[in-house]
Amino acid sequence: MRDRDSDKSPGNIVELINLFLDVSHAICTQNGGVIDKIIGNTLMMFFRGSLSGDNHQLKACNTALQIMAAFADEGSSRKFLFSGGMSSGNLVSGKIGSRTGKLDYTVIGDAANMAARLKSHAEHLEIPAVICSDSLTSLRSDLMIIKPEAEIRIKGKIDRCRIYRLVPV
Repeated sequence: MRDRDSDKSPGNIVELINLFLDVSHAICTQNGGVIDKIIGNTLMMFFRGSLSGDNHQLKACNTALQIMAAFADEGSSRKFLFSGGMSSGNLVSGKIGSRTGKLDYTVIGDAANMAARLKSHAEHLEIPAVICSDSLTSLRSDLMIIKPEAEIRIKGKIDRCRIYRLVPV
């Protein structure tokens, strides 16, 4: 999330980040997701698969689109540039850290690393975007399409990776 407004005072920046976090948290929770980390103005969310068959991948995509729409609303007094990275796969979850110091519940794994790297790539695009890995290409919804983009180099990967843009319908 980046703000298009020019007032970069510390108080304004904190106010904008808090607004982003409030709205994002509400949308994430409504869709069954969990905010794992806040890293500056970046959120790491995860959505668990369930035995009931709920499609956590679609919920994650809907969350990203809803957050993007919430801040792109023409009636909003602030305009935000929202970018994201999404990937799906097996993760390890649990309390990770020092038993005598900082200990947090988190998720780790290749899918989390890929999402972070795709988010970093998306931040540098001219047009704000949610960029997805190929692990989400089989999703079908009346609310979105996953449009093929370029092949790029991803840190930690030997081969170039095809990326996709999540687009609302």
